Amino acid sequence: MAYQSKKPFVAFGIIILTFFCIKYFNISEYLTLDYLHSHMHSLQAHCTQHYFFSVSVYLVSFIIATAFSIPGSSIFTIAAGLLFGWAGLLYALAGATTGALLLFLAVRYFIGSWVQHRYQKKLAGFNQEIDTHGRYYLLIVRLIAVLPFCLVNMLSGLTKLSLRSFVGVTVLGLIPVSVVYIFAGIQLASLASPNDFFSPSVMLAFTIFVLFKVAMIPAVFNMAKRFVSLIRNKKREHFGTSKKIDEPFEKPFIGERQEKQYPKSV
Repeated sequence: MAYQSKKPFVAFGIIILTFFCIKYFNISEYLTLDYLHSHMHSLQAHCTQHYFFSVSVYLVSFIIATAFSIPGSSIFTIAAGLLFGWAGLLYALAGATTGALLLFLAVRYFIGSWVQHRYQKKLAGFNQEIDTHGRYYLLIVRLIAVLPFCLVNMLSGLTKLSLRSFVGVTVLGLIPVSVVYIFAGIQLASLASPNDFFSPSVMLAFTIFVLFKVAMIPAVFNMAKRFVSLIRNKKREHFGTSKKIDEPFEKPFIGERQEKQYPKSV
């Protein structure tokens, strides 16, 4: 039990160490369009000569970056399109999903198990909802791609979502945005400057993706309604009443007499 209580502090220490390494080694400097475009020819030549080694290095790098929540997943996907063409879609999906899985398992082991054990009764209704509709919630969040990728992986690790559902939904939810970024990476190879990145064809792809996200808004509202309903039901159970929480308590009208009940004489 003592080790279980120390798990969250270990996880917090790992997060602090990761951010320190990102700042110290200035990793974010290499995850930019400018750096990718300026080294484009040398990278492409190396990939042509050592294809399988380059794919292996790419996968390991993407997995590590995703597992440690290093910003720049979009640059990794664009790089896959630039270096490997449409085959890079498979490599990007494999790298992102594997890294997300490692982060998911790490959060579940260090924090999720502790949270579930400590708040077991309070999370009973929530866990039942996740067990029934969790995969659909995760799919919606993946498709709209509003929340940071690493945050979704961490929050999923705090729940009791099954491993199979997490992996399958992650792959399915990453396909639309990955297709757009792979296409953008392929277009980047033909540009003279990264400033010309947003060409008409790339803008059209991003516009279609944005319209796709807008079409998902009704599903997001339905998901939010279910969670609000779940929270309200939990409050009703807490207060021990079947009435709605937002309804005022019934009070006698002003001037209305209240009959006093006296004990009957024996």
